[in-house]
Amino acid sequence: MSGRLYPMHLARASRNKGLGLTLAVFCLLVFGLTIVKLSAQTGAATEAAAPTTITQTR
Repeated sequence: MSGRLYPMHLARASRNKGLGLTLAVFCLLVFGLTIVKLSAQTGAATEAAAPTTITQTR
């Protein structure tokens, strides 16, 4: 195997870096949306479980 880099290898390396970056951004997007959705559900659950005070007026 020779140590020469042909244009095909440079193009492939560039494409692989772009694909890797795209995959990383997609993973971060899914992770972020999951965190937001879980925190919204947790907030709703704690509000529903919190005791409410009923005040009566006479």
